[in-house]
Amino acid sequence: MKRAGWVIMTGLLAGLLGLAQGATASNHEVRIGTIFPMTGHMAFGGNEGFMGTDIAREIVNERGGVWGGKKIVFVPADAPDQTAATNEMNRLISRDGVKLVIGSYSSAIAFAASAVAERNRIIFWENHGVADPIARRGFKYLFKTNVNATGTGGCAAVWAATYLSRTLNIAPKDMKVAVVWEDGTYGASVGKAAFTKATELGMKVVANEGYSAKSPDLSPLVLKLKELQPDVLLVAGIGQDAVLLWSQAKKLDLNVKAVVATSGGWGVPDFAKNLGEGANGVFSSDFPTEVNPQALTPKTRQLAQEFIKRFKARKGTTPTGNAWLAFSGTMLLFEEVLPKAGSLEPESIKQAAFSLDLPEGSMANGCGVKFISHDQFDGGKNERAFAVVVQWQKGEVHVVGPEKFATHKSILVPLPKWSDRK
Repeated sequence: MKRAGWVIMTGLLAGLLGLAQGATASNHEVRIGTIFPMTGHMAFGGNEGFMGTDIAREIVNERGGVWGGKKIVFVPADAPDQTAATNEMNRLISRDGVKLVIGSYSSAIAFAASAVAERNRIIFWENHGVADPIARRGFKYLFKTNVNATGTGGCAAVWAATYLSRTLNIAPKDMKVAVVWEDGTYGASVGKAAFTKATELGMKVVANEGYSAKSPDLSPLVLKLKELQPDVLLVAGIGQDAVLLWSQAKKLDLNVKAVVATSGGWGVPDFAKNLGEGANGVFSSDFPTEVNPQALTPKTRQLAQEFIKRFKARKGTTPTGNAWLAFSGTMLLFEEVLPKAGSLEPESIKQAAFSLDLPEGSMANGCGVKFISHDQFDGGKNERAFAVVVQWQKGEVHVVGPEKFATHKSILVPLPKWSDRK
């Protein structure tokens, strides 16, 4: 992050922390905790996620708040890693007395933070973390509004075996696929899902490689891939490692016919900002962004446009998947769950959340809503959340599949060789 941007975001965080900690509890306020990596190597995604969450708060408060006019006030926490997530959650609960926390951009942070919430029997409302294990621990106070790793990783493999197979005229059984993933909570889960689905679909998997997202040099991995000559790269990267991997692919002249990433570092503005023309053509099995308005209900169609307008006014760019997840999931909580719950009491929130039965198009990002019972497999997960396929085109991500949600047609298939790019 450039120094100017760092100063702005650090100042924003400090101001928010000062506001929340300096304020006393009021009968006219509803205090809710938030936890995101606002600093550190995941700050680009954490700040975007928090912004989406805060725009939801802003809209709801302007509309009169909740419960007869009470305004929502955030008590924010910065969690750049799992240790900080645990410590900050304990602080939010024991010192600040919050009964509900929204998070968190990162699967690793969601994994740690939700465990603290569970021990203290408060609701953890997760809009981002995709790792399958997050919702597979039998927790009773976790709700997850977004698609999981099986959905994003599996979607990437399906896109390769269907659309790319047809477009490249390579049968799935003849398509050489390399699966590459950062070895943290997020990447390992998504990479496993991509590998499993690619294998099920009969694709020729020539590599299944993990790497450290903190590594300063991924050239050995890139050179290995270059030797294997895959047609398609299925890759899960969490942060700046995505930029590093694709930059070194350019430097070492690793050419593939297509890349299908899986959100994380491949779907955020910093990817295009750092890679410029090199980002164009990259696909990502990702969280729904600005989907086809016809796939939304009239109410959410207006809400989506309002979000885009406000996000652009704050940041100067269009929102990507992380911001859409944060905004959509938080608006669901504020507009559908809290009014039904009538309070922040965990049992009331649980009852309200499980009562929801909303079709596709009911959330601003196009998803529907139906939470799986906590006593079942994947308990607390929204079973009507899904992944879409987006593509970088002229420095922006656009939805290209499935067709009903698409806003643009795919380009640059196959990808041009690095020597043929500007």
